[in-house]
Formats: sequence, structure tokens, C-alpha cells
Amino acid sequence: MQPHALLSRVRELLAKTEKADPHSPGVLSNELLQGTVSLMVSLYGEKSERVEAFNRSIDRAGDFTYGIHTHDDAVKSLCQGALLNLRAELEGGLLGSLQLSFAASELSDFLQLAKLALDPGTDGGKNVAAVLTAAAFEDTIRRMGETLAGVQGRPDLEWIIGTLKTAGVLKAPLLGQVLAHLKFRNYALHADWLDIDKVSVETAWQLVQGLLLQYFQ
Repeated sequence: MQPHALLSRVRELLAKTEKADPHSPGVLSNELLQGTVSLMVSLYGEKSERVEAFNRSIDRAGDFTYGIHTHDDAVKSLCQGALLNLRAELEGGLLGSLQLSFAASELSDFLQLAKLALDPGTDGGKNVAAVLTAAAFEDTIRRMGETLAGVQGRPDLEWIIGTLKTAGVLKAPLLGQVLAHLKFRNYALHADWLDIDKVSVETAWQLVQGLLLQYFQ
């Protein structure tokens, strides 16, 4: 979910915390709870400490309250606090940083696999490493475009790079290096193995690693 959509949903749920329906209090608290947890998972990840801490707080709310109205008030209060924090972090641009951080872990796994394939020095290993590195290169550029320049959908990589340039994200000399590796990506993903050697794979690998270190931390 894009940052603006998440923020819109947070604001919608916050507005609901101001409402009270004495005839069906459980309906509102359930909607708030499910919506808040869903947003927190989208932002922080299902297994994050924040999500687990919030769920523990919700569980404890039932231990210290009596009657459905009192319990629902406690749930509503906890949800409101979490939503206010989510709103502040989204308005402060935290989502983009978290998305890149999560992506860095996934892309680093690709690079590690590519390095393992390249190390033996065989043609087959070189080809596998090229495909993995090319996929990591493309995914890196696309995630940068989405998170740092607001790119939607799946346009051509060259267009995304141009958008990153316009946004001031990619500048010379790094911009030239990224553009130059569009050919490497095409060669690898179209199995043009004669146009790829071990040095070109290593150079592309280092470029992707550098992008992760510079933009995904």
C-alpha cells in the first residue's frame, strides 16, 4: 500500500475513534482493532516488536476491565494511541525508509546467492550469478523509483532512472553507471551469455551493493 493510501486509512480510523455507538460498541472497537493491526503489519511487518507489543497490550486490556463497554473503551484508547503514532510517522516519511530497509534484506540475499554461484569460476556459475545480479539490479531500481520518486506501476527501467534523475536521487557519476548497466540487465535476462563475462558480473554486483548501502539503510 502506498504512503498516501496508508495515511488516508489512518485518518479514517482516527475519525472513527471520536464516534461512539452505545447500541453496538463492540462493532466499532472490532473495526478499529482490525484496521489498526492491519496498518501496523503493513508498516512494520507481521513479526515486528511493535505489532507484538500492541497485541500484548490488547490482550491485557481484558484483564483489567469489566463489562463490554469498559473493555471496548480500553481497546479504542489503545487503537487511538497507535493510530496517532502511525500518522506522525507516515507524515514524517518513515514508511519509505522502512520499505527500503525491508527491501535491502531481500536484495542482499540475492547478492549473496550470486556471489556463491560466481565463486567457483565456472561458466554455469557465472550465468546463474548474472541472472541473480540482474534481477537484484532491476528490483533495486524499481524500489528506488517507487519509494524515492513516487513511480507507479512497472514502466521501463530507463524511464524510472530518468525520474530518479529528475527527483535528484541519482546524480553523476552514479547515474552514468546505472544507465550503463541497463545493457547488462538485458543480456542476463535474455541469456546472451557471450556478452557477459565474470568481470561484468562482479562490476554489476558491486554497483547493486553500493546502491543498497547508499539508499536502503
